[in-house]
Amino acid sequence: MGVPGGHAVQVNRLADAQAVRDALRLCPGADLAVIVSDRVFNDYLSDGYGSLSPAEFRQVRVRAKADTYTAYLYVAGCDLHELADLDAYAPGPPDSEEPGPPPGGPGTLVYGSAHKITDSVVNETHEGDINVGDISLGGKH
Repeated sequence: MGVPGGHAVQVNRLADAQAVRDALRLCPGADLAVIVSDRVFNDYLSDGYGSLSPAEFRQVRVRAKADTYTAYLYVAGCDLHELADLDAYAPGPPDSEEPGPPPGGPGTLVYGSAHKITDSVVNETHEGDINVGDISLGGKH
C-alpha cells in the first residue's frame, strides 16, 4: 500500500507541482529542480546546513487537490526571483483567508509558544496535551 501519512502525500504533490515544471521550462539548460517543504527549508536550509544559500530558493505556493502547501524552489544556475512567470505561485499575505493545511502540513504536530501543541489532524489546540481523535496523551500542566 506504500508509505502512509501526510508527509508522503506532501512530498509527492510537491514533486509533481506545476511550479517545478514551469521553473525547468523557464531556465534553459536546466535539467534538475529542487523543491522542499517549508519545514525542511526552515529547519535545515535557512540555518545554513548544506552548501546552498537560502537566498537562492524562491518561495512558492503549491495547490494540489484540496490542499495548499508553501514550499521553496531551487534551480541551479537560474535566478528564480527574476522570473515573472513564477509570480503566479507566490504565496498570499500571511493573514490571507486562503484555505490550506495548518502549518507544517497535514498530520504533523506543530509546537508553538507557551508549549502549546497544535494537532493539525483534528485542528484543535490544547495546552499540555495531545489529542488525536479518541486518543489523549498528557494533561493540563
